[in-house]
Amino acid sequence: MLSLWKRAVAKVSPENVIRVNFLVEEGIDDGALAKTLLTSTLEDIGKIYFPEGSPKFSTNDIHTGTYQLLGEVTAVSLAQGGTAPNFFAACVFDTLVNCDVDFTADISELEKSLTKCEMEVVNSIRQGDLSTKHDIILDHGYTGPIIGAVVVSMLSRRALVLKELRKGMKLYGLADIVLKYPAAARSAFLID
Repeated sequence: MLSLWKRAVAKVSPENVIRVNFLVEEGIDDGALAKTLLTSTLEDIGKIYFPEGSPKFSTNDIHTGTYQLLGEVTAVSLAQGGTAPNFFAACVFDTLVNCDVDFTADISELEKSLTKCEMEVVNSIRQGDLSTKHDIILDHGYTGPIIGAVVVSMLSRRALVLKELRKGMKLYGLADIVLKYPAAARSAFLID
């Protein structure tokens, strides 16, 4: 769906009303097919790009604009009667609203911004499970105290991805709405 979306928005504005057309059937989409398409697309986005409520980090997806496209799909879905993007953990939504994380804060404060899954990884490392977490430790740029490096890396990667997502959410002014009224938007974004 994302490759189709990317091709379509290259030709027409994503602010246009979505109409689904099956090539083998004639008929007029009164919006139900578009809503079904948006609903299944957002479900797939949640499963593929936000497993466990936190964004999957991929420099390629950032570079190719995938997260910006995901933000556009989210905005279109909300604006055109599709489903809400309720695949965010609460701390991830908080990062979406305020991507400016103070990485110099005490680690115990930064850990409050981690998801349950991320905290399990940190606790596993803390308990000395270094042999099975070797790849994670190196992947997160270990250059000093291990826990601090992993926590800061997790949060900085999340902030980078969510900044890209917010670019796409500028469509229909969704980013501004979420930033101005985070309490009202929260329920539409959090995992059920």
